[in-house]
Amino acid sequence: MLAILLIKKQKILSGMKLIDKHNLKKVILILLLFYSVTHFIYSGIYAPLNKESNDKPFEGLWNQIFPLRESLLTNKPIQITDPRQYGPIVFLLFHPVIKYERIVIFYYALILDIILALGIIYLIIKISRLIIKDNCFNYIILILSLNFSPLTTNLAMQMVETWEVFFMLLGLYSYINRKNIITGILFGIAGLIKLIPLIFLFYFFIKSKKIFMYSITIISFILLLSSFIYSFNIGINYPYYIYKDIIKPSPHATNAFDNTAFIELFHRIITGFNRGAEINNIRMLFVSRIIKIILLIVSIVLIINFISKSNNTLIKLLEFSFIISIIPIISPNFGSNYHGVLLLPAYIFILIILKILKYPKIETYIYSISYLLVGFFFPVMLIKYIIPLELINPNNTFIENYTLYLIPLIGNVLLFLLCLRLKKLVNDSLKCK
Repeated sequence: MLAILLIKKQKILSGMKLIDKHNLKKVILILLLFYSVTHFIYSGIYAPLNKESNDKPFEGLWNQIFPLRESLLTNKPIQITDPRQYGPIVFLLFHPVIKYERIVIFYYALILDIILALGIIYLIIKISRLIIKDNCFNYIILILSLNFSPLTTNLAMQMVETWEVFFMLLGLYSYINRKNIITGILFGIAGLIKLIPLIFLFYFFIKSKKIFMYSITIISFILLLSSFIYSFNIGINYPYYIYKDIIKPSPHATNAFDNTAFIELFHRIITGFNRGAEINNIRMLFVSRIIKIILLIVSIVLIINFISKSNNTLIKLLEFSFIISIIPIISPNFGSNYHGVLLLPAYIFILIILKILKYPKIETYIYSISYLLVGFFFPVMLIKYIIPLELINPNNTFIENYTLYLIPLIGNVLLFLLCLRLKKLVNDSLKCK
C-alpha cells in the first residue's frame, strides 16, 4: 500500500514538473493574451460605440473636419479656425465620405482607426522579426501593444495620432529595407497628418539627403494640391502655422491639464498647478518663449550627436526611438493620453535592444517603470483604486490629476535618458561582434 502511494506521489510530482516546464509559460501567455484582447476591445472599440458617450469622443474630430463638409456642400471657401491642428492628409482621407451623414463619418473614422491601430502592431512585430525570430517574444510585443493606454485612448477618442504612427512605421520598415523613395514619401505623408513627424525631416537631412529631398518633394506636391482643392490655409500656408506653433508666442499660455510636454513643467510651477490657469504676465510669456527656444536648440544638438553613419538595423531602431523620446521635450504640446501613442514603437524597439543586450538589470528596471508610467498596462479604472490621486485634488478625476501633476513626463524623461544610455551599450556590443 505504501509503495502504491509513493508511486502515485511520484507521478503527481513528475506531472507538476511537466506542467511547470512545458505548459506554464503557455498558460500564462494565453491568459495575458485573453486579457489584452479584452482590454483592447473594451477600452478602444466598445467605448466609442457606447451610446451614452457616442457624441463626445467624436466631437473633437468632427469640429476639425466639419468646415470641409460645409465647404463642399455649399461650394464656399473653406473656413478653418485652427489650421495647424490637422494637416491636409486628414482632409484628403475624409474627402470621399465627408458629404454623408455624421454617423457614417463616425463609423468610417472608427474603422479606419481600428485598421491602422492593428496595422501599427503588425508593423512593429514585422520590424522586430528582422532582428529577433522568436514567436514567444512576438506575443510579448502583442501584449504590451494591446495594453498601451494611449493606443486605446486614440481609438476611444477618435484621434488621428494612430495615423501618424502607422505611416511612420511603414516608412521605417521601408528605410530599414533601403527603399529611399518610399521612405521619403511615407514620412512626408505622416508629417502632413499632424506636424510632429516632421522632426524626422531633420533626421534624414543628417542621415540621408536623398530621403530628405523625396520627403520635401511629396510635401510640396500635397500642399500645392490641397491649396488648389481646398484653400491656402490647408495648403501652402501650413508651414507658417507650424512655425507659429513652435516659436511664435500666443497672446496667453494655458496651463492645460492634459499637456505633459516638458515646457509645461514651467507653466505648472508658475501657476501653482491650477488646472486651466492662464499665464497673462508678459514677462513670464517671454521666459516661456526663451525656454522653448533653448529646448529646441539643445534638442537639435543632441540629435546631431546621437545620429551615426551606421546603417545597422539595431542602430536605426535606437535612433528612431531617440527621436520619438525627445518629442515631449521639444514640443510645446504633448498630450500623453493621445500623443503618447507615438511612444509605443519606441518602447517596443527599446525592448528589442534590451533583449539583444540580455536585459541589463538597471536599464530593464528603468524601462519597466517608464512603460508603466506612460502606458499603464492596466485599465485606468483599476489603477485609480491603487493610486488615489483624487485625494490630492478632489475637483479633478484620476486621469486629470495624473496628467496635471506631469506623472507621464517622468516616464518620458526616463525613456529619453535610457536611449542615451543604450547608445553606448549598443555601440560596445556591435564592436565586440
